[in-house]
Amino acid sequence: MPQTPTYSWPYPALSDPPNGAAQIEALAEAAESTVKSLDTRLTKVETPVRCRVRFSGSFFLAAGANLMAEGGWFAVSGEDPLSMFSIAGDGFSQIRIPAGYGGLWAVSFHIRFSGNSGSRMAGVNKNSTDPTSGFILRDPRNATTDGGDGTQCRNFEEIMLADNDVLRWVTWSSVDCTVGNDFFGYPGAEIYVRRVSD
Repeated sequence: MPQTPTYSWPYPALSDPPNGAAQIEALAEAAESTVKSLDTRLTKVETPVRCRVRFSGSFFLAAGANLMAEGGWFAVSGEDPLSMFSIAGDGFSQIRIPAGYGGLWAVSFHIRFSGNSGSRMAGVNKNSTDPTSGFILRDPRNATTDGGDGTQCRNFEEIMLADNDVLRWVTWSSVDCTVGNDFFGYPGAEIYVRRVSD
């Protein structure tokens, strides 16, 4: 049987032997496949695919230490509908892009440092267990004076991410300091990802 040019739905030609039941079944199955594909794509658009992760309290960061965000991180209630956040087998926190949801993602973070003056850095890396490489976002700051609100490292970018890409986050300081601690209701440490489009 010939097929339609856009969705390849079959239809009987004059030269096809008459078999109404089989021809209608073939058309129905093709239409169902097309509708299912469109339904899946529509669900992706209508379902808010996102993940917001925060740190509870604070942690001590020794001078020169790179930490892959171990312990204390949690997904905010209602902000991780696809369970993207997890604690990996090596004990580090991570966000994994679900299968079928690769595309353009908005990725942002902000990390609050407080304590001694010095250089700070926070960042997000992709598919790397090395806290010094694989960065897709970074924000280095030179905190010569540390005010009462501390130093905020933050960044935002729209980035193409593939299925099963893994994001981890890193903090670094040139001097001993504290990371985290909410400030007037503003989270001291947060990572947020949101799918924008295919």
